[in-house]
Amino acid sequence: MMLATLSTLGVAKSEDHGLVPHRWVGMMALWGEKEPNATCGLWSAWRDCPLNYNLTELNSSSLQLHRSDAKSAVLKAQAQQACSSSIVVSQDTGGYCYRLDESVEVPARQWCAQPGSGRPSCFVDLADCTAAHDDSDPRDVCRGNLTDTAYSIPDGHMFPDEGALDILTTQIFSKAGACSTPACSIADFGAGVGQYGRALKARMPDLKYIGYDAGGNVEEFTDGFVTFADLTVRQDLPKVDWVWTSEVGEHIPHELENEFIGNIHATNCKGIVLSWAKLGQNGRLHVNTHSSEYLDALFVQLGYRINEEIGQMLRTRGHWSYHVYEREETPPGC
Repeated sequence: MMLATLSTLGVAKSEDHGLVPHRWVGMMALWGEKEPNATCGLWSAWRDCPLNYNLTELNSSSLQLHRSDAKSAVLKAQAQQACSSSIVVSQDTGGYCYRLDESVEVPARQWCAQPGSGRPSCFVDLADCTAAHDDSDPRDVCRGNLTDTAYSIPDGHMFPDEGALDILTTQIFSKAGACSTPACSIADFGAGVGQYGRALKARMPDLKYIGYDAGGNVEEFTDGFVTFADLTVRQDLPKVDWVWTSEVGEHIPHELENEFIGNIHATNCKGIVLSWAKLGQNGRLHVNTHSSEYLDALFVQLGYRINEEIGQMLRTRGHWSYHVYEREETPPGC
């Protein structure tokens, strides 16, 4: 849900500074100040942008080292510089610059209600939280910050999908054979400030979690819980059992999709759990929405099988268009 490469976005212009308002990140470095003139991918276009990269080549490249350390260091320095200004918050990567003055502290071991993507209200008692939440919004349910540490959640960012968390922990990561070691490992591509990581580790304390986000100051904001990575550039990331990425891909311009898919494919040993905004799904700067048929065909050609049973559970219990892809064969290096 939180975006690793192009975090929750918006492009309304500040009259005072001619810049993107603090709470949103613009895509101006990629497009200019207006939406691209596209007939596919946009939520209003209702058709997939056609696959424009070679999956055989992508498969081969996933087995190679890309020597990305030097380039990643440059990108990180640029993103940090972009976030050092009190005014400028947009980055060339589209990453989010996190601001404490536009965030709410989520206390440890409390229940919080969050209307849509608005600011949460937190309570010690679940009953008080339940009484305060908005019955008209199905997303506004009481969710527990079950960790022992408080953290700050920025405006526009949401708590984890409670239904998805239940399925992830009971039907995927804890199943026999689902992980290479008793302590399952996952990479969160689009970690935001690590909401899912904190919630998952509260339920599975031995889980090995690595969160990646392109926010220039994400490491400082999260005290190192989330690691900076621009996933629109091919990376050499540590192998994990599963890659989890939710509501990220639709924000990535189609011409960069191959790099994002390549990083997903190269990093997982067991499989992928993702949600990707479907055709016609409105949202802030949805520029690369895709049908289930497109995604299924892509990952099947890369050597995955579709777990439709668990995918349907996620779609039924959760809020988004979830998919589960399991590897047919274990790749080298795992």
